[in-house]
Amino acid sequence: MTRQEENMLISKVILYNDHRAFEKLITIHQNGIKNLLMKLLDFNGSDVDDLYQESCTKIYRNIKQFKGKSRFSTWVYRITYNTFLNAHERKMRFKEIKEEFPKMKSVRTDSMHDMKIDVERMISILRPEEKAAIQLSYILGFSHKDIAHIMDCPVGTVKSLIKRGKDKLVNNFKYY
Repeated sequence: MTRQEENMLISKVILYNDHRAFEKLITIHQNGIKNLLMKLLDFNGSDVDDLYQESCTKIYRNIKQFKGKSRFSTWVYRITYNTFLNAHERKMRFKEIKEEFPKMKSVRTDSMHDMKIDVERMISILRPEEKAAIQLSYILGFSHKDIAHIMDCPVGTVKSLIKRGKDKLVNNFKYY
């Protein structure tokens, strides 16, 4: 789809609240949104589906805020990334609350050292920002400038996040 056709669909959604036009837009970007979420969530299918729905809802509610200063896909990925960050924060707050009440803790029966270490497990050691920057760059192929727009930070910060993330991976897994 050309950028002009995409802009036409965006206009239809904004001006006429055209649900079919929105469906077409989401269909175009659906795989990219889900791939980003899968990478950020270490392939946890149920969380991916939940955050995908939440992201689509936010995209629809906020489409009037799209100014066209960047590609629509960049704007969509930014909303998706922010949705992930918000969910991650909620999860961390819940985890902190749960730790305050030890009786609520669940016992984990599988042993992590028995599982095969793969790339997704390796990057799970990274902070969410580092993980996102690396995923957006190396997996999804975004430029540093686009990543900066998606993550709402300077390009230099993106470069630092990628460098720090790579350094952590090298230092933690140099013997594997």
